[in-house]
Amino acid sequence: MKKTLIILTVAIPILIGGYFILNSIAHNKIEQFLDEQVARGHLEYQDFNLSLLRGNVTVNTIEYHKQHQQVQAEQVGIKGFSYWNFLVSNRISVDHIVIRRPLGRLHKKKDAPKHNEQNKKQESTFDKEIRVKHLAIEEGQLTYTADTSDLLRVALFDLDVHHIRIDQQTLQQKVPATYEDFSLKLSGLWYDMNELQEIQAADLRITDKEIRVTDLHLLPKYTRQDYIRVIPYEKDLMSLKLDSLSIPEYQLELQGRLPLFEAPKIVFEGIDFDIYRDKTVNDDLREKPLYSKMLRDLDIELNIDSIVLKNTNINYQERIKKDRDPGEVYFSELQATITNITNTDLERNDFPETQIDIQSLFMGKSPISVEWQFRINDKRDNFRIRGKSSDIPEESINSFFIPAFNVKTEGTVNELYFNFGGNNDMAAGDFQIDHENFEVQVLKKNGKEKKGFLSWVANIFVKKGNKGESLTKHVKEVKRDKTKSFWNYFWSCIQAGLTKTMI
Repeated sequence: MKKTLIILTVAIPILIGGYFILNSIAHNKIEQFLDEQVARGHLEYQDFNLSLLRGNVTVNTIEYHKQHQQVQAEQVGIKGFSYWNFLVSNRISVDHIVIRRPLGRLHKKKDAPKHNEQNKKQESTFDKEIRVKHLAIEEGQLTYTADTSDLLRVALFDLDVHHIRIDQQTLQQKVPATYEDFSLKLSGLWYDMNELQEIQAADLRITDKEIRVTDLHLLPKYTRQDYIRVIPYEKDLMSLKLDSLSIPEYQLELQGRLPLFEAPKIVFEGIDFDIYRDKTVNDDLREKPLYSKMLRDLDIELNIDSIVLKNTNINYQERIKKDRDPGEVYFSELQATITNITNTDLERNDFPETQIDIQSLFMGKSPISVEWQFRINDKRDNFRIRGKSSDIPEESINSFFIPAFNVKTEGTVNELYFNFGGNNDMAAGDFQIDHENFEVQVLKKNGKEKKGFLSWVANIFVKKGNKGESLTKHVKEVKRDKTKSFWNYFWSCIQAGLTKTMI
C-alpha cells in the first residue's frame, strides 16, 4: 500500500508536469508555425488557444492571403486531433474543423498560371493521409473577381462535408479529396453571365442527393434601347423569372475526360421568360447548329431521363423596323416534357430518340400542342415536328403581322395542323388550315390606315375559306438558312404552308 502511494505520489506530479511541458512545447510549435506564415506575409491572426488533452486548437480573427486570394475568418477551430494516428500511422486525423464567418475574396487574372509540373512534384512528395470526420463552414461570404470586375458574389453560405480523405492518390485526381456526403446552402447569389445578362438567386441548396434553386432571375444589364449599342450583331436580350428548379438523385462525375452529369428528372416550375430581339442591327452570319448538334458537341456528357416544365409563360418580341413597335408572340400556361437527353455512347445501335411534348395556349387564347423528335447522335440532324392549334382569332395573328409586315388580317383560323420533317439542309411536310372570311389589308407606314388598292389586289389571290372547309397542301422543299436558328427554320416551314394553302 505504501509502495503504491509512493508511486502515485511521484507519478502524478511527473504526469502533470509532463502534460504542461508537452502543452508548452505544442503551443510553441504552433505559434512558431503561425509566426512563420506571418513573416512570409501569408497570415495574420489575433491569438490562438490549445487544449493538448482534447486535441483542440482554436485560432481567432485569422486572415490568410496568397497571391490574389484572401480569406478572413472570425474563428477556425480544430477538434479531436489524434496524436496516436499521427505518431503511429503517419495520419492526420481530426474529428471536426469549424470555420466561422469566413469572408473569401478570390481573384483570377487573365494570364493566371496553370497547374504546372512544380505543383505536381510537390503533390507527389506528400506522404501523409488526412482524414476529417466533419468540416463545417458557417455564415460565409464569397466574392470572385476577374481583373477589376466581380464575376460572382455570395451573400451567405454554409457548407457541411463528412468523412473527408486526402492522400497521395486523391491528389492526382481532378477533385483532390474523397468524401461521403455534403450539404451546401447559398443565399443571395449573383453571377455575371455575359456582357448582356446577369443571374440572381435567392436560395441555392446542393447536397450529394439533390440540387434545388428557388427564386432565380436572369436579368438584362441594359434597356432595350441601350443594349443594341454594345452588341456587334443580332442578339437576344432575355429576362427570366423561375420559381423553382429541382434535380433529385443526380450524379456528377468529374474524373473522366469530360464531366458526366446524370439525373432521372429535372423539374422547372413557374417560369416567366421574355425574349427581345432587335433586327435593325447587323445580322450574325455565323452558322447556327440545330439542337441535336449543340447537345452532341457539349463539353459535358449528359444522361437525363426527362426535363419537365410546369406553369411556363414565354413571350417573344422582335423589332424589324425602327419606326414600328415590335411584333409579339407569346405562349401561356405552357407544360412540356422532354425525354432522353443524352450525348453518351453515341455509336450504340439502340440510341434513344429525344422527344418533346408541349401543351400551351397560343397568345393566351388558342390551344396548341406540339410533338418534336430528333436523335442527338444523328449527324445529319434529322427531326420531325408536328402540331395543331384551333380557334385563332385575328387579333392573335395581327399582334405579329402588323408590326413585322405592315399587314393586317381579318378572319378566324378554326383549325391549323402541320407535320414537317427535315435535316440540317432541307425540310418538307404537310400543312392544313380551316379558316373563314379571311382578308388581308396592306397598311400605310403608320400601321393603321389601309392602302385600298394594294389590299384589293392582295385579296384577289387570298382564299377566303369557309368554316369546315379544310385546305391541305404538301410542302416539297424548304431550304434552311444555316445562319438562322431552328425556330427561323420552323417558321419558314409554316410560311411555306400558309403560302400554299392561302394563295
